Amino acid sequence: MPNVTEKAMHDAATRHSADRRQVMRIAIQLIERRRQEFAAYDADVSRWYRHRHINQGLAYPVCIHGVSRYYDYDCACGACEDGDGYFDYLRVAKGALYEAQLRWDNYWKAQHAYITMISLGYDAEKAGQFSQWAHNRYLVVK
Repeated sequence: MPNVTEKAMHDAATRHSADRRQVMRIAIQLIERRRQEFAAYDADVSRWYRHRHINQGLAYPVCIHGVSRYYDYDCACGACEDGDGYFDYLRVAKGALYEAQLRWDNYWKAQHAYITMISLGYDAEKAGQFSQWAHNRYLVVK
């Protein structure tokens, strides 16, 4: 029979593995959302050039971040100047993994607050609503 320390270590490892799976699930959803945003922007740009302004010499009026490109001489969008104007899978994946970890950490902070609310005798229905809000806020990628 394993001692208490071995069991605690096994439980912690199992918990860590489950946490990593959830973080990766969220990160994959975030990557897919970002990929869809870029695909929609590219489709809109190609449609714009194909149907309207190819012969007029005009550039597409906004970048992917929604900033107007019609300024004097310089790109006014800081994110585009930093290289965020195209889909770079590695950069998007790093950002998604970072955001997914933040979401997971915040979700568990909210769950600990939920447990504290229950232990202090708060109304179970209101505490449950708080827990559902945390789930929708941090784990559901829209």
